[in-house]
Amino acid sequence: MRILSLLSFFSFYSFTIIGIYIFNLNRKQKLNWTAAAVNFCFAIWAFSYTFFFGAETMEIAQFWHKVSSIGWIMFCPFAAHFFLILSEKVEKYDKCYFYLIYILPLILLIKTFISKESPIASSFVQSKSGLGWTYILNCYSIWFWLYVFHIIIYFTFVLFITFKWAKETKRL
Repeated sequence: MRILSLLSFFSFYSFTIIGIYIFNLNRKQKLNWTAAAVNFCFAIWAFSYTFFFGAETMEIAQFWHKVSSIGWIMFCPFAAHFFLILSEKVEKYDKCYFYLIYILPLILLIKTFISKESPIASSFVQSKSGLGWTYILNCYSIWFWLYVFHIIIYFTFVLFITFKWAKETKRL
């Protein structure tokens, strides 16, 4: 097993255990559901890359990259949802806003599964270091920039909500 595959498997195991632990703390609390979902996204990403690095062919590497996209695309909306619940802003926003949080990532995910390239990868090559597969960035595609935009917007939104909440909260 390649070293990167081993590290990815250890990451998968860790994120899965943490996700199960968070979920079991209080199964009825939405905050725990979304925190566990973020961890499970990272677990899917790491699990897929366990097989991505050691893939025999480019097609197999591409398959595992597509599976991993569930994790690296969907962690942003789950994290945004988590921070909305944490900051107690959920009641302020209508359910329509929650659909907006998930729509762009779902479009990116569907695009990844129906095409030969993903938002971040145009093709796959063997790493020159001998550590497995790697990909060539898809930076000339509008999908790449939508993915980058999606990450920047979600992180900016989460930081804004959390900063505002931290200033207003009475918790210490």
